[in-house]
Amino acid sequence: MCRVHVDGSREPARTYCEGWCAAYGLALAELRALPVEDGDD
Repeated sequence: MCRVHVDGSREPARTYCEGWCAAYGLALAELRALPVEDGDD
């Protein structure tokens, strides 16, 4: 099992199986670390 955590991410630390599951979790955490724009122009 692999624990995935990205500092600054809105995704909480989670445990995934090794391989593709962990890669997916890491990608999700990295995407959720990006800044969010309000969208109100």
